[in-house]
Amino acid sequence: LAGVSNDPHGSDDEFEAFYREHYHEVRRFARTLVADGEVDDIVSTTFTTAWQKFDQIPTESPRGWLFGTARNMARNRWAMSRRGRSLIELITDARPQLTTRLATGGFDPVEVAPLLDLLRELSDDDRELMIMAGWFEMTPKEIAQATSQRAGNVRVRLHRLRKNLEHDFHQRVEAGEVA
Repeated sequence: LAGVSNDPHGSDDEFEAFYREHYHEVRRFARTLVADGEVDDIVSTTFTTAWQKFDQIPTESPRGWLFGTARNMARNRWAMSRRGRSLIELITDARPQLTTRLATGGFDPVEVAPLLDLLRELSDDDRELMIMAGWFEMTPKEIAQATSQRAGNVRVRLHRLRKNLEHDFHQRVEAGEVA
């Protein structure tokens, strides 16, 4: 057939377009998973895997597949290296950078600080879910694919997490901890 590549991975042009479309978002997600010095490795390994399995990536939700692959790469790295610091420490250390990014994104860092504190208090799995949903605006279906869960379970967990965060935030406001 004319115009159809014999390469099982698709054409180089198709993969290059796929890479360009998703690179920045995968990189941003990887920055939530690992230290800055490891981001390039996670992104590179994720896209190498994507190239190797390009014909297996679901066309309706490639972002979920890519985030799941990046997540698995990061978890493998954590398991292999117990020297790594916890995600909470990394978020705490990254807080000045995050605050700067929030300020340049139109958010007042002082106003969002209590929300960042609440996010930091979540379990790693719950924080990851909220980051995928809130920061990356992933759908429950995409999150389910990335985390190997059912979309219905993700919807329920997100609903509960949002309710709990809202409740905890209002309690802090009432207690005078938040202006």
